Amino acid sequence: MQSAASRRVCFLLFSDRGQLLICLILRKLFVGLLLFAGVLFTLACTPFTVSERTEALRTGQDVPNTPSASPAPTASPSPAPTAPGKYVLKEDFSGADFFDHFQFETFDDPTHGYVNYVDAATAKQKSLISIHPTSRAATIAVDSNQVASGRGRSAVRLTSKSHFTTGLFIIDVAHMPVGNGTWPAFWSFGPNWPHSGEIDVIEGVNNQSNNFSTLHTSPGCSMNSVNAATVMTGTYNGSRDCNANNAYNGCSTQGAANSFGPAFNATSGGVYAMLWTNEAISIWFWPRSKIPQNIASATEPDPSTWGLPAAFFKLGSECPANYFSQHNLILNTTFCGDWAGSVFNGSTGSGNAACVSYVQNNPAAFADAYWSVNFIRVYSVP
Repeated sequence: MQSAASRRVCFLLFSDRGQLLICLILRKLFVGLLLFAGVLFTLACTPFTVSERTEALRTGQDVPNTPSASPAPTASPSPAPTAPGKYVLKEDFSGADFFDHFQFETFDDPTHGYVNYVDAATAKQKSLISIHPTSRAATIAVDSNQVASGRGRSAVRLTSKSHFTTGLFIIDVAHMPVGNGTWPAFWSFGPNWPHSGEIDVIEGVNNQSNNFSTLHTSPGCSMNSVNAATVMTGTYNGSRDCNANNAYNGCSTQGAANSFGPAFNATSGGVYAMLWTNEAISIWFWPRSKIPQNIASATEPDPSTWGLPAAFFKLGSECPANYFSQHNLILNTTFCGDWAGSVFNGSTGSGNAACVSYVQNNPAAFADAYWSVNFIRVYSVP
């Protein structure tokens, strides 16, 4: 419409043929300039980077013309995927900040032990916790100076601030608590016991020399079909029903003769590793002289090179993997109570009452009832 009108203006203004021709030529130039200006304006207003325009022109594609106030933000690059088989360190409990990874529990002992669990401030004041200035090992002791009273002998119960579902857990212990009446343990459990399971990695009482590793679960978990001789170096001890005695007994395995107590300490301790996957829970023990190089040198651990574990618990149809979840790590020492008290036999007699009397009145007997822990390391499983 505008093109026809501009031609009529030329015919009305100019009768001379030459002037008319010039008018028509100028009209076409003017229209061309308007079109070119429009293209430039469109490109200038389009939120399109130079590199995008170059690529569009190079490939012969049309340049997009989506209006936008500003270019869209660039997404952060995703982390590179973990290589298959790699165990990634998630948490390192060691050195000066060892105790920062834990809560100090002060409630009454659920296993009815003769123990007074103290808070962090009291533990420091009584010199029950410390970090060695050169080895950087963490020491967790019990009171060995005073006759006990009230709830019992003062000690420490540590609960990790983090909780875990599956993982590789390695603890290097240079010394564990010993003494008649003691009940030390390194273990884990989840909420609403026993419905989220309990895994006892290191546990024993009095002065025994064999470690017991045990599962405690709700009904429906057993190790009945496991051929122990082919999957572990230890032996099942008692019931294979992990809910035995309403989970208080559980399903237990017995380790080597130097895996606990005075015999363990005589060889400068050693290392325990617990691998928890959806297929199995496996627990290894090595005395100090036989720790695998990929643990001792702090390189990436490799359970495939460790041989048979000391304890093996198969997960699956007979023991569902979802029976275990959201576990906190526990390191504690108690006295007497449901286990140590029931099997106690000492100078004061036998049974729990005799155990309580002995623990109460013989503080010096517990000078060696301390943990010395070089580290606890937690890795995610591939």
